Amino acid sequence: MIAPALNSFLMSLLTDAAGPAVPPPPEDLAQWESLIEDAEAEGLTQLLSGWLHALPERRRTFAAAVELIRPILVKIAAQNLVLAEELSSLLRRFQDHRLPCIPIRGPALAEQLYGDVTARAMGDLDLLVPRDRLPEIAGLLTDAGYREIDRRPGFARTFSYTLEFVKKRHGWIYVEPHWTIAYPPVADRIDMDSVWQRAVPGHVAGVNTLLLNRTDLLLHLCFHLLHKREQAPLLWWRELALLIRQEPAAIDWAQVLRMAKQTGQGELLAETLGQVRALFRSPVPEPVLAQLAVQPEQTSRNFLRRRLAPLLRGDSCVDGRESLAQLLVLKGFPAKWRYACGILFPSSEFMRAHYGLTGRPWLGYHYAARLLHLLWEGGKGLAELALRPSSRQSSLR
Repeated sequence: MIAPALNSFLMSLLTDAAGPAVPPPPEDLAQWESLIEDAEAEGLTQLLSGWLHALPERRRTFAAAVELIRPILVKIAAQNLVLAEELSSLLRRFQDHRLPCIPIRGPALAEQLYGDVTARAMGDLDLLVPRDRLPEIAGLLTDAGYREIDRRPGFARTFSYTLEFVKKRHGWIYVEPHWTIAYPPVADRIDMDSVWQRAVPGHVAGVNTLLLNRTDLLLHLCFHLLHKREQAPLLWWRELALLIRQEPAAIDWAQVLRMAKQTGQGELLAETLGQVRALFRSPVPEPVLAQLAVQPEQTSRNFLRRRLAPLLRGDSCVDGRESLAQLLVLKGFPAKWRYACGILFPSSEFMRAHYGLTGRPWLGYHYAARLLHLLWEGGKGLAELALRPSSRQSSLR
């Protein structure tokens, strides 16, 4: 997985480059429009705005760019404040019902990394919850005005890593209660009891709550990058670097190695952390990267699992190669059949929510396009599995 390319000037801001080699800022308005568009797509609008506002002469020289970026910042701040207010309300509801909950990413990450809930773009609320309390959590969210969206009834609880709820409030607010910090096909390989035991007290959106400790947060952000792959904005790479830089002594690299062994994702974690180190000069120890890259298998009993990690390096994410890998590791034809039907032919409500459809006319088209896309990606993935040599360094036990 390679971090996406970016405008050279914006990349210099992203990596804190200095000196005469730093490319000059754009000169005309059309170039600024393109630069601001790139920054928004990669979640870096606030970074670019910070550079523009750092010095009075910059604000005067690039006054037109300041005006272009202002409405984007206002929109992000307004959305973030709505999400932070909603998160505060939900955290209090969870506490009132004695339901454990850890906010992850979103406003929690903004406050932890920047001390400002408006400092990063975000689109939903992610919560870490105990899997055995899902019925109570679903009821709490329903009482709060949310409705659940699932591919098919019971699909998420059986095969996924999160539920999905949505309600209308200043647009749509999505809430995803996760029960693991990883993603398929290794979502169930994390010792979540230990993750909860390592949680630390914190303060988010005006509420005292539990937070992931820094090592578990680092791993979750890495897994999230691997989950989204080429759809991941550069903001996420930068935040991994910030997390490591802020308190390098708080990162338990032995725990990272243990988690890599549990999940069989050592080589992928080495690739991700290696790029963060190369891009941002983050203090990731070289011996850790070397050990991650050659993580031994816990068992060699399952030949198929030993070959799935290379498949997950593909350029298709979430509903592509990851879903194929999950399908292949499921046991029994009934489970595989139910999973395949849920992925290929989800409910119409799921389709409308995820493709932004407002009526039925385009529903059939999107079903057909989705089916063709997934069959194409599945065919490519199976071909890779058949043709690629097995790698003992990249196993999924």
